[in-house]
Amino acid sequence: MLCGVGLLASLAYAAFTVTAVLRFPLTRSPRRGTGKVRRTPGSVTVCKPVRGFDPLASWSVEAGGDFSRLVGELLAGDGPASPLSGSGTRAAGCIAGNRLRSTSLRKDGTGELARDLALNLSSFFLQDYDGPFELLFGFQDPDDPAIPLVEALCRAHPQVSARVVRVPEAVGPNRKASVLAALSRVAEGELLVVSDQDMRVDPSYLTAVVEAFQEDGVGVVTCPYRTALASDLGGALEALTIDVDFIPSVLVARTLERGLSFALGATMAVRRTALEAIGGFEALVPYLADDYLLGNRAKLAGWRVEMSPYPLDNVLPPTSFTQYFTHQLRWARGYRVCRPGGYVASVITHGTTLALLSSLVLGTGPSFWTLLAAWLTFRLLVARFLFRRVAGRSMPTIWLPLVPFRDVLASVIWVLAVSGHRVEWGGRAFLLERDGRLREFR
Repeated sequence: MLCGVGLLASLAYAAFTVTAVLRFPLTRSPRRGTGKVRRTPGSVTVCKPVRGFDPLASWSVEAGGDFSRLVGELLAGDGPASPLSGSGTRAAGCIAGNRLRSTSLRKDGTGELARDLALNLSSFFLQDYDGPFELLFGFQDPDDPAIPLVEALCRAHPQVSARVVRVPEAVGPNRKASVLAALSRVAEGELLVVSDQDMRVDPSYLTAVVEAFQEDGVGVVTCPYRTALASDLGGALEALTIDVDFIPSVLVARTLERGLSFALGATMAVRRTALEAIGGFEALVPYLADDYLLGNRAKLAGWRVEMSPYPLDNVLPPTSFTQYFTHQLRWARGYRVCRPGGYVASVITHGTTLALLSSLVLGTGPSFWTLLAAWLTFRLLVARFLFRRVAGRSMPTIWLPLVPFRDVLASVIWVLAVSGHRVEWGGRAFLLERDGRLREFR
């Protein structure tokens, strides 16, 4: 009986999700189509916490540390335009889809990772923004192998005020918030725009973000994001999670709550006055969910949290199944402590598991197969629609069997998240406290 009621609730939720997604058009076109903003709310600083991956160091040695050559090949490349950044925009060909010459690539894919990181970061240099802005790249490790790459990008774009900032060691468990706290102290902008290093944008990004601050009372602006094509199982599952479930669920929350009360890590843009009102990034260092808390605390302080319709491209690195599972378990436990009521209510989003349980109650006769087939057909149709709407492309047919598999896996993670407190993040293990603080696990 309970499973049947839950399944009906899942059907209603799916229908409401489709409505919420339809009501929020994801677009990269400025609302007024001018590429300018009516009122510039002060200068802008884009803060990019960067952490180089270990294989980049060995690739740098093999390349003789010549990141200038890598950047030059990217900017001079004549490869096809990528679906990540679109076409027909100034410098789009410079930041998307260019091919490195074979001398810059290693067979283990490290060169591809270096290329993706360079393309992601360089896309922020190419902003067609009608106002002053600066780029700050924050590193904790003074020997981080990505520093020469970022320095080469700065030299390749002398028209942009950009620099590397080496920050002190972390003052708490959240390294990203520690870096942002240091960057905010040297930033000149009245608006601070934070974006993760695996995000890629086109030249209209900064205009779209700043435009959302035009309304009175807006203290924080965030953006949705969509995934690039994945090349492995973990990446495919990550893409389905983001494009079919996570971003649609954010839009559902936005509709039900008549606005947002949190931000997303893809973009956290904040007025300096709003940031100071919540204690700065320093106040977020002890916690896991810095993006959620930034928006939530600003909301509680009386500021509005706005979502820009601009979708960023999440360029997925190679992801193993174990990495995907660990990431989702950390995210689920963070969700549980940040929004406990919403976490319990999210059981209705596990329609595939509820349909399977309901079918088992009926026995393995014709009713079992009829109910299960009807739900799976409905689920796949909705999933393909949501993926197309969010990702901006069709779901690969080969991914269809992964949808019910990921659904059942999500139910397993949901249960595990309730029963445990340990999370792994950045190669370290923590215990997640009831209030969202992190404590080193020893």
